[in-house]
Amino acid sequence: MKKTDKLRYPIGQFEYGKLYSLEDTRRNIKTIVRLPKELKKLLKKRHSALLDTPYRQGGWTVRQVVHHMADSHINAYIRMKMAVTEPAPVIKPYEEKRWAETSDGKYGPVKLSLQLLAALHKRWSNFLESLSEDDLERGYFHPERKKIILLPEAIALYAWHCKHHLAHIALVLHGKSAPAFEHVPPVRRRGRPAGSKSVAAQPADAEPPGRAAKAAAAAKPGRVKARAAGQPKLSRAEILAKARAARAAKAAAEAPAAKTKKARAAPNCRAEILAKRAAARRRQRLQPRAAPNCPGPKSSPKRAPHAPPKPPPKRLQPRPKKPGPPASPNCPGPKSSPKRAPHAPPKPPPKRLQPRLKRPGPPASPNCPGPKSSPKRAPRAPPKPPPKRLQPRLKRPGPPVSPNCPGPKASPKRAPRAPPKPLPKPNPPG
Repeated sequence: MKKTDKLRYPIGQFEYGKLYSLEDTRRNIKTIVRLPKELKKLLKKRHSALLDTPYRQGGWTVRQVVHHMADSHINAYIRMKMAVTEPAPVIKPYEEKRWAETSDGKYGPVKLSLQLLAALHKRWSNFLESLSEDDLERGYFHPERKKIILLPEAIALYAWHCKHHLAHIALVLHGKSAPAFEHVPPVRRRGRPAGSKSVAAQPADAEPPGRAAKAAAAAKPGRVKARAAGQPKLSRAEILAKARAARAAKAAAEAPAAKTKKARAAPNCRAEILAKRAAARRRQRLQPRAAPNCPGPKSSPKRAPHAPPKPPPKRLQPRPKKPGPPASPNCPGPKSSPKRAPHAPPKPPPKRLQPRLKRPGPPASPNCPGPKSSPKRAPRAPPKPPPKRLQPRLKRPGPPVSPNCPGPKASPKRAPRAPPKPLPKPNPPG
């Protein structure tokens, strides 16, 4: 394999068409679950210059790789859900390279994609762990591959995808990809200028950088230092050793002074003050009490009690009740709160407003229950007949009816008229 292929596929390419057992699928699901933690651990406290470093010549930067993983795994989660809920759905491919060149994929903060991957992989892992064996026999149709990819193969593909891009990020962070792309400025550290080499890497007799500038500054008036005759010229290593020894001596001299300063500043510490107050209260509680005849001065004398309230004026005081007659020995006397006398019964209404009483009827016989309490009125007399001139006339009776004759008809019809006689024919002219 070529060097560029090793950088492009550090763990090798994925092989399609393999068969995966149930145990293989479970291992691949665990790989998908572990990705957010491993990625966060790998990128912890990394400088932004490393995040903008490509893992190979013409490849993506670490920042683009992290954002690409978030984009890819969102699509994978949706594809697998469609495969379980629909019969062999046709998925929609997307342009990975164009997605990586957008502003959020090229310059966006890595922290957002790390949070997105953490939440997404929790949902994804819960979904994958809930699949049954029947669900694992489902799949989706990939229009670029032109075949149905089953779920075990898709899970294995994205487990490989996690390892594949983790290896890309490790190439950059461990410095194995540096010779293959353009120079990246090193991270500056405190106390050492950028681009300077370590002391161990320099030869002992090498001229330190900036010696010419120092010599030119020393040649100015007022800064000339006389060198003792015959004193040998010191190398950089010897100068640095002397400087270290001087710093160590200075630190040793300042150490006791710093301890005394801490000792002096200790009482001003809040914790120390609170501890002293607690100890003083504890000692005060443990002191013996004073004798009963000598109360001693109180630490916190109580205030005098308030004067009792003045009584209200007489006009506002309740009047005293008058005493009743003296009680006999058999009578306990009047009650403290005697009840009022009952009200007089109401007067009856006058006679003109009282209902009239019904008169009693005749005495009832033993067989007769007597008149009813509410006798009915007598029936009205029948109406008088109208006068004769207003009464209808009666029809006269006809002759007696024989048994064979039904008698005259009630309304006999008249006989029909005879037809008219024809006119005589006129005589023909003679």
